[in-house]
Amino acid sequence: MYIDKYTINSYGNKYKGNKELKNQLLTSIKSTDGQRLRKMVAFLEEYEDLHHQYSSDIELIINIKSSN
Repeated sequence: MYIDKYTINSYGNKYKGNKELKNQLLTSIKSTDGQRLRKMVAFLEEYEDLHHQYSSDIELIINIKSSN
């Protein structure tokens, strides 16, 4: 399966001064270059290890549109 475009958002807590801000957008990756699903899975596993080492909830939304 080929993914035509994707967006990956990573949310977590940030600190501004001495105040903790919850559920903030930490990183975002967006591409229209496309990717094979198999390579995307490997990328996502590595991405999670780098950015969310302890625990995370992952939400996946897939939209399949007819090209006719």
